[in-house]
This record gives sequence, C-alpha cells and structure tokens, in this order.
Amino acid sequence: MDIKYEDALKELEAILSRMEGAQRDFSESIKDVKRAQELIKHCKSILKENEVELDKILNNDCKMVFVPDEA
Repeated sequence: MDIKYEDALKELEAILSRMEGAQRDFSESIKDVKRAQELIKHCKSILKENEVELDKILNNDCKMVFVPDEA
C-alpha cells in the first residue's frame, strides 16, 4: 500500500463518519470495514517502522564515546 500515514488516518476518519451516519447498504458497509482493516494494518506497520528507526537513533546516541581533544 502506497499511502502516507496521515492520508490513511483521514480515510479511516471518513469511513468512521460514514458508518456512524444514516443507514447504509450492507455491502457498502462490508467494503468499508475491509478497507478500514487494510488501513489500520498499514498504519500499524508505519508506526512499527518508525519505532524501530527511533530506537536505533536513540540507542546509537547512547553508545557515543567521549574522545578528549589532543592539546
């Protein structure tokens, strides 16, 4: 899936609004639920990738060694 996290969230919000709204056709609701599942899975994947990257950055900073300047 090639969609940014923010765009996926907006689409999820739109799906939620549709589902909370007036009565809808059952098959359309099923399509929305399936799409929401895909978007949620995608968002979780993006969050996990960013968490791993952030951990690498933070752990790398902790491993820095002080090397004194030579006078």
